[in-house]
Amino acid sequence: MASPVSVALLTDLLTGSIDEDHEPLRRALAEVGVVGELVAWDDPAATPAAVAARHGLVVIRSPWDYPRHADRYLAALDALAAAVPVCNEPALVRWNIDKRYLADLAGAGIAVVATRFVGPDEDPVPVCRQAAGAGQFVVKPTVSAGCRDTARYRPEQVEQAVAHVAVLQAEGRAAMVQPYLHGVDAEGETALVYLDGRFSHGLRKGPLLRLDAGFVTGLFAAEDMSEREPSTGQRAVGDAVLAFISDRFGVPLYARIDLIDDAAGLPVVLEVELNEPSLFHTCVPASAARFAAAIAARLRERRSGPS
Repeated sequence: MASPVSVALLTDLLTGSIDEDHEPLRRALAEVGVVGELVAWDDPAATPAAVAARHGLVVIRSPWDYPRHADRYLAALDALAAAVPVCNEPALVRWNIDKRYLADLAGAGIAVVATRFVGPDEDPVPVCRQAAGAGQFVVKPTVSAGCRDTARYRPEQVEQAVAHVAVLQAEGRAAMVQPYLHGVDAEGETALVYLDGRFSHGLRKGPLLRLDAGFVTGLFAAEDMSEREPSTGQRAVGDAVLAFISDRFGVPLYARIDLIDDAAGLPVVLEVELNEPSLFHTCVPASAARFAAAIAARLRERRSGPS
């Protein structure tokens, strides 16, 4: 029996359909003869057998509540992938959801934001003190999404930062400490979106972290987004990241690489989003058609493969 010309757009029960990317993508998929249906990974009815019977591919889109259930989420992806192809692949997602992957990129010679990690059983005081010596700094969990449990601190707020790390450690989580790069206040971040290994579009993301603002308590922080043409230097960094990922895991269906300027004005990697990134089709409407075409190509590959 031929595989159905349908894809599961993976979300979760809490997030549901709130992602603004969903409808543009579903319309674009319909234009190429593919049905896109939202499926929650944590829906008891969405068993691997049920998903495989209905869909030819699973495309991870908005499981934004996964950090609260990371182990269960990864196990669900593995189970789905045993029944139907999942993009991006679970091995890539497993590597990507823990931001300690930044150390792998740095080890490959790719410029990243200077980052120190604090494990659940490590003393955060020296790390926070060292960061404070250079100015404002940021503390966040290594597994997080949407700026949840992330905060920006002044140099004199070491005690508050240490307490922040201690809260994460009490939950068995690792933390990361980075300098706050003030160039973001004027220039924002630059996001580079790649679809099936090709650059699709660039975006400007306004600054998110305000002093004394407290933690984000919802699924994500509101973002100020607009289209942006990346510079030659930004493209070089983005292309290097994509090449590293592709060499190690194969070409991802989608990737969003978030860059920020360092103190010298040079682009460095802040984050690489390979699990559930917003791709901001509403900012760049043509990008939905490009994503739909990439998904349709993956479906054709599966349908033409060995039965």
